[in-house]
Amino acid sequence: MKLFLVALILASFSYSITNPDNDNDSGDDYTPSWYSFDWLASDGYSGLENPRSIMRVSFEIGGIGSSRGFQLCLDVRENYIYESFFDDLLWRKPGFEDNVISLQGAGRTRRRVLEEAGLTIRGDTLGHADFNVIEGFNEPENVEVSGFIGYDFFRATRKIVAIDHKSSQVAFMDKLPEKWKEKAHLIDMGSSPSFLSLRVRANRSRISLSFDGEPTPALILYRRWDFQRLALNESVEDSLKYSFPRSDEHMMLGGYKPQRDLYFGPYKLKSHNVYRMPEKDHRIGGEDGLISQAFFEDYILILDYRRGNFGIVPPSVLDN
Repeated sequence: MKLFLVALILASFSYSITNPDNDNDSGDDYTPSWYSFDWLASDGYSGLENPRSIMRVSFEIGGIGSSRGFQLCLDVRENYIYESFFDDLLWRKPGFEDNVISLQGAGRTRRRVLEEAGLTIRGDTLGHADFNVIEGFNEPENVEVSGFIGYDFFRATRKIVAIDHKSSQVAFMDKLPEKWKEKAHLIDMGSSPSFLSLRVRANRSRISLSFDGEPTPALILYRRWDFQRLALNESVEDSLKYSFPRSDEHMMLGGYKPQRDLYFGPYKLKSHNVYRMPEKDHRIGGEDGLISQAFFEDYILILDYRRGNFGIVPPSVLDN
């Protein structure tokens, strides 16, 4: 009997090590560390001027920070740094030259990759990542960030990313606080938010939408029936510039004021203008349209790469 108990204890101990989701993940009394970020305005992605477009976070690479910070991207998979910061990084930390490899690109072009660089924030280590170098001739004038951190990094490190839009702060967690779980509305995300399918409610009707990681304040619908249900017959001044993926082409979409509130689970979403993109011209995925990150700005957005969940929780969970 004693031998059986010993074997059972050893088996349980082994399981708790090999299966990190076997919760030591309890969020009891867990308080996440929050890091502030700046909102930068942009019209580069959509043609709509958006004051809350770019989340600029003070990440450090190999312990080296940048006065321009880095953009946190929910719609970009890989990590990138501009050559201007890359040169500064090698000058301030020459040993990094050993981590740089050159890879064959399209045709005769080659690209450089900084491998296994430590990513930290305010001295806290988040993990290690590879960074593609954007060559100087592709670097825009008056660039406002030194690079981009894509979602693959958080997927590889199995982090939970929480974005508090209203307070302009972000947290990178290994577990979800227990009281968040009670109020959060979570759905299955899979391995990434790319083309995540969301079911939202407009009054009594439901519609399936793909999540657009860009913060463009616009709802794009494909079907005329959905558009007529959700939009007023009252056009807005702004038009939406929609660039086709993997193409230099784009189309301009006319916008209309919304006529119905949208709900994600029990929570009412922020209201933005509605745009229609004819289905025959372009369609992404199998859903009925695209809903962007901007609709979730009244909540804390949760991207759980540890368990593959996406959701929101009201900011009241931060109240003591």
